[in-house]
Amino acid sequence: MRKLLFLLLILSASFTSCVDYDDAVKAVAVDVQVALPAEFVQGGNLSGHIVTLTRSGQTLTSATDPSGVAHFKSLTPDVYAVATSWTLSAADYQTATGRQVQNDDYTVTGSLVAQLIDGSESRIALATNAHAVQS
Repeated sequence: MRKLLFLLLILSASFTSCVDYDDAVKAVAVDVQVALPAEFVQGGNLSGHIVTLTRSGQTLTSATDPSGVAHFKSLTPDVYAVATSWTLSAADYQTATGRQVQNDDYTVTGSLVAQLIDGSESRIALATNAHAVQS
């Protein structure tokens, strides 16, 4: 009986040591490059805008650097919603576009509804549009 238990113990230990961990999910990193709206011919500030990644009710955020890139590390590969939004004063909008505008503020938004983030791409482009805020 002891020999049988010992043999079973040895067999179970040998099977446990043969586990293949290559199928484990590996975290990935991605950069989100926020682009200014097309009408911003004079440029604009890309720094400090919040980009969100959302999946299964979990939201991650990162602020853009001066070149408009938000860096995300240690992501679980999955499909994410990617979004950004910020408010711009009428004066800042006029400076960025060169257009005469009303006294309305503007909202700049961009989103990708179902973006696969699996490590195959290190950078995702996020286009934006500007819309007048109706007061």
